[in-house]
Amino acid sequence: MGRPNMRVFGVLMACLGWVWMGQSGCRREATQVSSSMEKAVRACKREAILGLAPRLGDACMRERDCGSEQSAWRKCLAGRCLVSSTKEEQGHVDAVRAVVFMSPRVIASGDASGVIWLWRRDGTTWKTWRRWRAHQAAISALALGPLGQLISGGGAEVRIWDLRTKGLAGRWLVRGEVQALAWSAKRRMLAVSSTDRLVRWRAWPESQQMKKPTKEGWLGEEKTCDVIRDLAWESGPLGRLAGVGDDGLLYVWPFQKGRSIRYLAGHRGWVRRVRWWGHMPLTTGFDQTMRLWDLKARTVERFGKVGASLPLVLEKVKRCLAELRIERPLEKLRRGSLMFQGDPLGLATMPKRGLVWLGSHQEAWLRYPDRKGVEVSLWSMNRQRWVCRTQEHLLGVRDIALSPQGKRWVSASDDGTLRVYRLHPSKTAEGTSTKGRP
Repeated sequence: MGRPNMRVFGVLMACLGWVWMGQSGCRREATQVSSSMEKAVRACKREAILGLAPRLGDACMRERDCGSEQSAWRKCLAGRCLVSSTKEEQGHVDAVRAVVFMSPRVIASGDASGVIWLWRRDGTTWKTWRRWRAHQAAISALALGPLGQLISGGGAEVRIWDLRTKGLAGRWLVRGEVQALAWSAKRRMLAVSSTDRLVRWRAWPESQQMKKPTKEGWLGEEKTCDVIRDLAWESGPLGRLAGVGDDGLLYVWPFQKGRSIRYLAGHRGWVRRVRWWGHMPLTTGFDQTMRLWDLKARTVERFGKVGASLPLVLEKVKRCLAELRIERPLEKLRRGSLMFQGDPLGLATMPKRGLVWLGSHQEAWLRYPDRKGVEVSLWSMNRQRWVCRTQEHLLGVRDIALSPQGKRWVSASDDGTLRVYRLHPSKTAEGTSTKGRP
């Protein structure tokens, strides 16, 4: 009887040891992940805040309980007053909707009140340079022109600003309100989308002095199922145009004879951002996933678990979809730990270094007590992990822009501020990576 008991005792000890080893291994792995994340978060320290950051004040029940001041805007958020005391000469007094680097030392940003701000770096500090009211309506998009001009979209107009002469160089009219702008240096064409569900494109004019607004000069237009929220040109030899919007589809215009527009479905809800990753479009949507589309192989790689879905999106455009030839590429789940909270509205890419920036539009920190603010994250496609994360914005991130040399990046938020971060390369065993440095 002793031997069987010893055998049972040995088996139990082995099981307990196996469980203990597994738990300890899990603990060590969790400790490594948490410590690496802490290091990553520390690496994303900002270089500058453009504008005065808002703060959380007293408790409130309604937005009007926060009161109102001429030199401050207030909002009731999570039962507390979000107060921003930014004055007009210190920065934006409204939500920042778009941002773009004009040069390594100059940043242009536009807000919901139609005002454009220029910020210039002087040594190690950023200072306000110029500001003017560019549109009567909210500025929805900014782009950089071929000769350093600033292209802005707001209301039913697209305007071109010459910073050297400090004046308006051109005005183009569209039907509806402008939603997205995209300039192609290869094709020398400007693409514009608006709320009338049309995507238009035109060549850059020879004359830069078009003071009178005109609807002429558009080379073509394409009707879409729903409003297109973002456009992006391919920098490769094909020079294709990609667009995404409220219908959840990916549109690809080839601009080649004998080839027609392609319609691709995959996201479970509306899609807000698109960028090109080499010859493949990269999109983010309401379903909290990131997808990389291989147009040649007709496959799509999904990063992250689907966190939400809007099944009624396609029903809204049912009649339109019945007339289109929609492609549904084979979906492949990329292994990795991409988990993102909220709808990633801000998106920027650096394919040469394998980096993707994601900025949340939702105040996820209201639902998650461990979060201090809205999340902006840097993802490495090569290593399949987060390089760094920040939670500094108190309201949703609208746009993310990279400097021409790739040394800095800036995020624009509804809290009326821009936050500039600096990158520097560091050699690792897996290739080139980046770490933020103050």
